[in-house]
Amino acid sequence: MTYASQTVIYWTLGLYLLEKDSFEKSDGKNIFRVVVKEIINMPLMAFFVGITILLMGIPIPQVINEFLSTQGGMTSALAMLVVGAIIYLSGLKKLRSLRG
Repeated sequence: MTYASQTVIYWTLGLYLLEKDSFEKSDGKNIFRVVVKEIINMPLMAFFVGITILLMGIPIPQVINEFLSTQGGMTSALAMLVVGAIIYLSGLKKLRSLRG
């Protein structure tokens, strides 16, 4: 629930403030329509679909449940792999600790 609320709040306020400045320069598009279009992204939609399935008690087939569990288990390992690749590509010699 935290993800959904933070996403909606941050994207709404942030996009409103960004679009507010460009609204005067634009062709007069409705700011509300632009902000709502940007808020609705795939992770947030997947979150709401998952919550709906959970609250309605719709049974999930075992094959799909096992697949999603496997995907969820890979998340931490893939995140560490990506962070390691980013650190490697940025060059370890450029990273220095600042000692007083």
